[in-house]
Amino acid sequence: MTLRQTVNPNYGIGATRGWCLQYVDDAISAPNRTYSAQAAYEAANARGWVRANTDMPRGMWSVLFWSIDNGEYAGLGHVALVYVNGQGQMAIHDSEVHAGARQPYGSLQELANWFGSAGTQLTFLGWSIGVDGRKIIEDYTPPKPAPVVTYVGTSAHVQSIGWKNYTQTIGTTGKSLRLEAFVLPAGVEGEAHIQDLGWTARRKSGEIIGTAGSSKRLEAIKLYGNIKYRVHVQNIGWTDWVESGQVAGTTGQSKRIEASEIFKK
Repeated sequence: MTLRQTVNPNYGIGATRGWCLQYVDDAISAPNRTYSAQAAYEAANARGWVRANTDMPRGMWSVLFWSIDNGEYAGLGHVALVYVNGQGQMAIHDSEVHAGARQPYGSLQELANWFGSAGTQLTFLGWSIGVDGRKIIEDYTPPKPAPVVTYVGTSAHVQSIGWKNYTQTIGTTGKSLRLEAFVLPAGVEGEAHIQDLGWTARRKSGEIIGTAGSSKRLEAIKLYGNIKYRVHVQNIGWTDWVESGQVAGTTGQSKRIEASEIFKK
């Protein structure tokens, strides 16, 4: 599971001692305002937001909950914000800290000791991805990296240009120039449909499909190998990618292929 921060708390705001939930709600602009930290914990737990462990995510803020087990505040609970850095060091911020009573706590035990010094016993309940209707962390699935596409280049003969080496797009687009012939790259065999001639026989890697010096356009191709390919057709543009042995281009429409692209699967 990957988590990411969706809200960065405004943790530096002021607070009133004893008003822990108000401090946290104000810091994250919570849309709901629950009566007590204990009630806020129960609501967050019912949503499935609370993790009953001490494995707070590193490099981000989360919400901490405690129960108060004795004294006049028993049953009301306590809540705070925590930031854990990449080395696992934490800084806990609550209404005590931001009312000016002390510096941020450096551990759960330090907070428990602070309250314990006043006779208040706390039980840690867990950390949460949000409180009072505001999620500050969300589950996140990173997008899969785009597959690496290895284009196959080759030498091609283009109207008015002649023979030229191409690394990705074999031929031209936007110039109304016909692709007349190209050398079949390594590992690729193919056939071509040529103006006035129709389909050629299947040629092997390193051989030429098409014609040079005859002013005849390539109209369609069928290539074979562990590849995908497409062609740019006059008045149509790029075709869909096709697999080995499939036709890319047109026949019977007198439309020139202007360019082709081939990539290894």
